[in-house]
Amino acid sequence: MKTSNLLLFVLLVGLVQGCSKKEESSSETAAPTAAIVSPLLPNVPNGVVSSDTTTGTVAFTPVSRAMMENYIASHPLNAPSGYRISMAMKNAGENHYAGEIRLSYEDNGRTYTGIFTAPEGRNESYPSLGQNLDVGKYKAQYNYWFRMGGRTVFQGQFQDVYGAVVLIIDSAINLGDAQGMGKVSGSLWFKNFAYTNAPRSTVRNCWFLYNEPYDCRSTTVITKSQLEPSDGYRMLGTFSGVVASQAFQ
Repeated sequence: MKTSNLLLFVLLVGLVQGCSKKEESSSETAAPTAAIVSPLLPNVPNGVVSSDTTTGTVAFTPVSRAMMENYIASHPLNAPSGYRISMAMKNAGENHYAGEIRLSYEDNGRTYTGIFTAPEGRNESYPSLGQNLDVGKYKAQYNYWFRMGGRTVFQGQFQDVYGAVVLIIDSAINLGDAQGMGKVSGSLWFKNFAYTNAPRSTVRNCWFLYNEPYDCRSTTVITKSQLEPSDGYRMLGTFSGVVASQAFQ
């Protein structure tokens, strides 16, 4: 067994053992500077996220139709079906994960897909932003695996032109094969931007914006003090069965 696969097996076993303990967001906390753990997964190619037949794409279960309508906002739902979520991420440096989340569904004979991204690279200096904060930080600064409540979990933030989502992975299943490959499960949370005619920043992602309409920061995502995102995020739905090595590189 290769070293990377052995590491995957060990971490997944630890994760599974901790899954029996219910998450209690009101009391389970981590240090404000939660340590980034070693990559959970071996360095294998990403899956293709646009096809329902790939292991990076699984069924998505919305909390409710009303919550989906709140997320969509732009049009009412008629007879939605075929909810799917896809994820494809890569280590952008020091175990910070950049990539994209795709959430799709079918309605009225059409397929609708929201694509949320966290780019690679680091923030450059832009004095026009006023205080010019966060220079040099990874654009995917808050997207990483860490330990909480005896488990290895993932929390990451992504955005599109309408708002932001937080991806949480809080459980895994070890398939028991020689490669130690596993499947992960979790939830997706969302927060839409406020309606505004203000121009949107092209030099900072919304989690680096402060006190403006496109500010999507979440204190608990930044500090890793709680698994559930704070500051107005709502759970959109859950997923399970994502093959970890296809979703993360």
